[in-house]
Amino acid sequence: MGRIWYAFFERWNTAVNADGWMVNTVQVRDLV
Repeated sequence: MGRIWYAFFERWNTAVNADGWMVNTVQVRDLV
């Protein structure tokens, strides 16, 4: 699991990284 995972509400621009940390970023869409 080395990918960035989207949270349930993408509109929050929130994702969970491989370490399980929640990150708020608008750039997350560029990482996937």
